[in-house]
Amino acid sequence: MNGKIKSIIIEDNENAMESLVKLIATHFSEIDIIGKHSTIKDSIKAIKNQNPELILMDIVLKDGNAFEILDHFPNNTFEVIFITAHSEFMKRAFEHFAFTFISKPFEDIELIRAIQGYSTKRKRIFDHQRLQILKDFIKEDGSKFLVHVGNEYLAVDISDVVNCKSDGNYTQLHLKSGKKLLASNPLKYYENLLAYKGFYRMNRFDLINMNHVKSIYKKETVILSNGTKISITSRNKIRLAELMESFKY
Repeated sequence: MNGKIKSIIIEDNENAMESLVKLIATHFSEIDIIGKHSTIKDSIKAIKNQNPELILMDIVLKDGNAFEILDHFPNNTFEVIFITAHSEFMKRAFEHFAFTFISKPFEDIELIRAIQGYSTKRKRIFDHQRLQILKDFIKEDGSKFLVHVGNEYLAVDISDVVNCKSDGNYTQLHLKSGKKLLASNPLKYYENLLAYKGFYRMNRFDLINMNHVKSIYKKETVILSNGTKISITSRNKIRLAELMESFKY
């Protein structure tokens, strides 16, 4: 795991390819671009022969889609950053254990953060099960996290979550759209995962997104943007007041 990060770029748009090469050369001396490819056939051959550690790839290519490439490597040891305008592929990208997903058009800082995130987590990634990392991973920009619902993992915007409610060994996630997700993890899991993302544990059963607090009634009840009313425990009143002060603009 020492030395430069051997990387391949898979992109069939020449201008996009050159932009990626230039951005990486400007910001990441530790990355060695060992190949640039635009077709499925060439990409599969290059991965087999060159054994890259990191792949940046578009999904829709002229001769098919990138998942055909990944299907050739079911036990892959490389990481993938998807960069594509085709957001409908996001769910499947995560199923392939992508390190992260960036939608076109994107700001340079998004890709820079994604690669920085990979670089800093590089050793840990190769020391742990890929799926566990994927479940726990929050994107560098802090916008999404993965929720285990039934037999699948859903990418959810943190800002869309109004509150989380304990349901035994499960957790109900209430979204601002009105939709509810029954997640296969206890509330404590989300309390830890979202601790630095503006969430606060109100009581034994409720975790709230402070950005969705609409009002506080008589310092006893929090009213959220979706109309939910949650009681404040006595020991949390002072702490909550301090938190609300920090959220004032």
